[in-house]
Amino acid sequence: MKHFFLFCLTISLTRLCAQLEVSEINFNSDSTLNSGNWVEFHNRGSNALNLTSWIFTDANPFNVYSFPVNQTIAAGGYLVVTDDTAKFKNIHPGVSNVLGEMSFGLSNNSDTITIYDNNGIVVYNMAYFDSTPWQKTADGMGRTLELRTTGADPAQPGNWFAGCMGGSPGAAYSPCNEPIIFSEVNYNSVLQINSGDWLELHNTTTSAIDLSNWELKDKRDTNIYVYPVGTVIPANGYLVTAVDTALFKTAFPSVLNYVGQLDYSFSNTGDGIRLFNAQTGKIQLSLVFNDKAPWPLGADGQGYTMELIDENGILNDGNNWRDGCLGGSPGRAYDPNCGTGIQESSGTALQLRVLQDASASDIVFVSDAFLSGPSHLQIYDVTGRLMMDVMPQGNTHTITTGQLCSGVYVARVVVGASVGARPFFVQ
Repeated sequence: MKHFFLFCLTISLTRLCAQLEVSEINFNSDSTLNSGNWVEFHNRGSNALNLTSWIFTDANPFNVYSFPVNQTIAAGGYLVVTDDTAKFKNIHPGVSNVLGEMSFGLSNNSDTITIYDNNGIVVYNMAYFDSTPWQKTADGMGRTLELRTTGADPAQPGNWFAGCMGGSPGAAYSPCNEPIIFSEVNYNSVLQINSGDWLELHNTTTSAIDLSNWELKDKRDTNIYVYPVGTVIPANGYLVTAVDTALFKTAFPSVLNYVGQLDYSFSNTGDGIRLFNAQTGKIQLSLVFNDKAPWPLGADGQGYTMELIDENGILNDGNNWRDGCLGGSPGRAYDPNCGTGIQESSGTALQLRVLQDASASDIVFVSDAFLSGPSHLQIYDVTGRLMMDVMPQGNTHTITTGQLCSGVYVARVVVGASVGARPFFVQ
């Protein structure tokens, strides 16, 4: 009789064999939401797992945590190990499936976590970092690293996302249901529609929220804006925080639900934004964005804003943001028609980008839809009058600004019954 054995050949393959995996890491708390360093372990197997004589270490092999005798994790269950039980319980008093204390912390820069079974065999190994493309809001901005999918390769930064504020230790991730979210960001206006930098807050609850003395910071602790006493976001309402109130008022004279101004602006290459609750003294919300894909590219000096797609989705995931309207839609819910009455692309069906060169003498329309069959590029003015209808050759089409008068227009790409659209301007 022949016998076949399944075993792990190298550390790089151990994750494929591991029933136990790391599902969440808190390696650098915000100082106002400090739950210590902790690791969440997940039993992704179909049977309970006895961890007697199992250990894990960080990058220093002399830093060893031994699981207690007869410690088990149920099938599909979770277990947290912390370096400071008191700090952990202060932030997460309702979490009972937690052990402590490990005699070492986790590095704020990068570290490894290696798990050994009761035979001393490495069954799991991973490393994390605090630099892009790893999630920056997990590095001292109040969030944790969460594994995106059970069994995913932990070596790939894309398999990790920034979890909820404070994390979700001891349980599977669920939507954060934040009472306040950042819903729109304008960080690099185009000259022709310069409203300055601004941030839109959205109250997702059915009760008003008083922001008196709350603080807004970027990634620097010294850049602080304090919300005036009496600042309130109504139930389900919106509030804009403007860096330059004069520029903002000129660009949006009908928008009245704004405050400002700030002594700092947001970086054109990406930045961190943090909101601190004056009542609790703790960080309330954090976001780190940048000007590279998958973050929306039209918000980087092309006249558009960065607009949140799903308020119940992952706030720090660039795929959950889109190019907003031309100039933005501050102080109100996103209008997919951008006030034009002509529907924009809703997502992945027909993508259309509108680019302008440095002198704004040429306007370039880019869409893969141009290559998918007989297609039309149509240009409408804001009254809905058709100004131009062409059939592009290739995936781009260029027009000169001399072909149109100054103003705002809408470009549509049409293939059969499918439509994608974007507004643009001509100076």
